[in-house]
Amino acid sequence: AIIVVRDKKSVERVFEKYIFSTVEPIESKLANERAFYTFLLGVLSVEGEMKYDDLANYAYESFLPRILVDTYFDKAVNWLNEHNFMSLSDHVLSLTDFGKRVADLYINPFTADVVRAGLEKAKSSCDIAYLHLFAFTPDGPLVSLGRNEEEELIGMIEDLDCDLLIEEPYEDEEYSLYLNALKVAMIVKDWIDEIDNDVILEKYGIGSGDLRNIIETMDWLTYSGYQISKVLRLDEHSEKLRMLNMRVKDGVKEDLLELVQVKGIGRKRARLLYNNGIRGLGDIVIEPDKVKSLLGAKMGEKVVQEAARLLNRIH
Repeated sequence: AIIVVRDKKSVERVFEKYIFSTVEPIESKLANERAFYTFLLGVLSVEGEMKYDDLANYAYESFLPRILVDTYFDKAVNWLNEHNFMSLSDHVLSLTDFGKRVADLYINPFTADVVRAGLEKAKSSCDIAYLHLFAFTPDGPLVSLGRNEEEELIGMIEDLDCDLLIEEPYEDEEYSLYLNALKVAMIVKDWIDEIDNDVILEKYGIGSGDLRNIIETMDWLTYSGYQISKVLRLDEHSEKLRMLNMRVKDGVKEDLLELVQVKGIGRKRARLLYNNGIRGLGDIVIEPDKVKSLLGAKMGEKVVQEAARLLNRIH
């Protein structure tokens, strides 16, 4: 390796840090069992079908200690096979359509299994139940819960618009995660109902960075849920999840989804336009002067041009 330094004074510091310092042990991220399952799906997604022994050898060539491969491999392959992520025939492993989609989405197979079970359980559902389902998965975001919050959340469960897709757990640790997922779901529900950010932060005792992380994670998970519903042909959920994902991405009610397609229009500008009669791309193009008066001449002109471009692409 070559190390480039700016001056002679940096040489001693670089030698101390990179040459004479204590050697750090190499640790494989695959030492996490769940990550190992994801790793196997990823290998099959790239390599295609493989013989059982070839996949095992691939795992042995990773930085994971041999004893851990011995511990994980058979268990992982059996679980992934039993849960329809992969098929095993004549000692040859290949991904199912479901397994391939999960690998492409790069979500944890345990997350995908929770989502599949929840969606297959119900013929229909509502936004809060979908959000709770995704937040309850191993990939779901975590938030802090105070004692008073736990009691409030427990009281809210009976007043929800529909039944949750996850059954109430009995174990304390699982129940805590269940309530955590409900708090996340309530946060995102307020976000897609266009509640002001500052109100959300104060109401739930979270920071702006926390909110951003929650939204980004739930955007990814709702999109993954939509894709899972498609590959499993769960048509009763697919369209609802597609719309929910779009709303999570932009933090809007359903009536603003067309407006927020336009570059430069966020949820506040979209609501301003909508409340003043500009309710779609066509309205923007037809009434450019009104748009400019609401958004300002410079921004309004950009929005009108972008809306026209989108309309031309559609037609």
